[in-house]
Amino acid sequence: MQDIVTKLSWFITLAVIPLLSIFGRPLQRAVIQEISSEQLAAVFLTISAGLLGILAVFVLRNLPRQKWIHPIWASLVFIVIPLFLPTVVERLHFIVFGLFGYLSLRSWGSQKAIALCFLAGLLDEILQWWLPDRVGDWRDVGFNWFACLAGSLLAYFLWSRHETHRDNTD
Repeated sequence: MQDIVTKLSWFITLAVIPLLSIFGRPLQRAVIQEISSEQLAAVFLTISAGLLGILAVFVLRNLPRQKWIHPIWASLVFIVIPLFLPTVVERLHFIVFGLFGYLSLRSWGSQKAIALCFLAGLLDEILQWWLPDRVGDWRDVGFNWFACLAGSLLAYFLWSRHETHRDNTD
């Protein structure tokens, strides 16, 4: 059952990536018109604090102490790096690609996860080259890949090689 939920989550995340590219700018404009930057920052802070709380409970209940460092570095990567990205859409893309990398490794194993992350990051930027209000560029491809890699590494370090199944069996 957990395998089905993980793969379903992977497919949903895969669908969200192009949807963010297509509808991200209009969504960003609508949010900016309705919500002040201070309110938006408070919303992101509240969501981040809630997610960190959930992560802390998960770590304390489910992981041995030697694996506690991995959610800590991942939290820093996925909170600090997006703060330096210029737009909300890029921040969301970074987080979604990190989730995509995590779920790719959990669903398909390391070799397929690397290929899927590479393709998703590249194809998303190619899609953006074709959209009238977006610009695909190599810097964003690199950020997409970095986020996928960080998410994949988190999955790799949290779950044993045996649990990330299908490494070389497919």
